Amino acid sequence: MNIVRINTIHRLNPPIGQFNGHLQTIIPSLFRKIEINYKREKLKLPDDDFLLLDWSKANKPTKKILIVSHGLEGDSSQQYIKGLAKVFNQEDFDVLAWNFRSCGGQMNKKPKFYSQEDTSDFLEVIHHVLYEYTYDEIVLAGFSLGGAMTLRYCAKQGEAINKRIKATITASVPLDLKECVDQLNRPQNRIYRRRFLSSLEQKVSQKKSLLGFNCTKAFKTFQEFDNIYTASHFGYENALDYYVKSSVRPILDKIAIPSLIVQAKNDPFLTPHCFDLGVGEANSNLKLVVTKYGGHVGFAQKDEEISFVEKIGLEFVKGLK
Repeated sequence: MNIVRINTIHRLNPPIGQFNGHLQTIIPSLFRKIEINYKREKLKLPDDDFLLLDWSKANKPTKKILIVSHGLEGDSSQQYIKGLAKVFNQEDFDVLAWNFRSCGGQMNKKPKFYSQEDTSDFLEVIHHVLYEYTYDEIVLAGFSLGGAMTLRYCAKQGEAINKRIKATITASVPLDLKECVDQLNRPQNRIYRRRFLSSLEQKVSQKKSLLGFNCTKAFKTFQEFDNIYTASHFGYENALDYYVKSSVRPILDKIAIPSLIVQAKNDPFLTPHCFDLGVGEANSNLKLVVTKYGGHVGFAQKDEEISFVEKIGLEFVKGLK
């Protein structure tokens, strides 16, 4: 396949009333309703913890599967996950939407949650699909943090990636994590920051006996949380060390399979370095699509049931054949 590189900003007409990036982020999250009948599987991990895997099967037996990763403090119930699942189910793909540790409605057993750099759990999910099932065609998809994790996995695998993994679809990806954390700390993004940190605080409080410290005050910034929790439990010097080592933009040149990255210029979470590929510009496997509108993982289209990401993601995969 000849991958078309980005030359222009792609046109996306948002629904009436969604006139800025905040509304294009919030309204689809709150008011879009997609019905998916998941069947849950509990995957045991080597450290005696577990992951919750939610399956949505196509209407007939198939050899194709889409594996989807959600964003920060999300889960498989997010509308952007279910929307993509529904579209790919209709195209005879089974869909596996996996939940990060502590997500999916059941707290995991170990101190470890998840991080953007750590792809070990994602690797367990992929190995489970590769060796317990008989799919011939595997497509990976991820949104926001899950998109960065997906791209990081592919970059780490490089040319050695399993030949049954054919492509990736990612959207709203924080390619430069440090810049995106700084962006979320800006006053206009306090509603998102407070929501994420409140959820993380509750989880830390639930695990205080395992973590070795008690969360007695609210975290004001992501740096505070990452300095206290992420750095200590994932072996980083501090939050900055985590952000630098977790950013996927410096390793995009290592990705060896066709990979679509969809970003919105008015995404409240993203910064200018998220709209170019850096060292990945020379990688012919990458296709970066930037829209003027769309918000963060919203991408709702006027008079359309499916989002722009669902539409272009399906077109991208069909174009591989």
